Amino acid sequence: MRRYERPRTADDRRLDVMFDENGGAWFAGIPEPGDFLRFRRALAAAGHRTSMTDEYSA
Repeated sequence: MRRYERPRTADDRRLDVMFDENGGAWFAGIPEPGDFLRFRRALAAAGHRTSMTDEYSA
């Protein structure tokens, strides 16, 4: 491990949410692999639309 790295802890598993004036929600965080995919599937099952910023890059 490099000197500026440290082991991850439970405190690192955080998700921030911000809401815009149109009712949209923006999520940011450092998830475990597959976390956002599971989250998107749960939102879709509840009838919500999702998009990810990485879908717009390239």
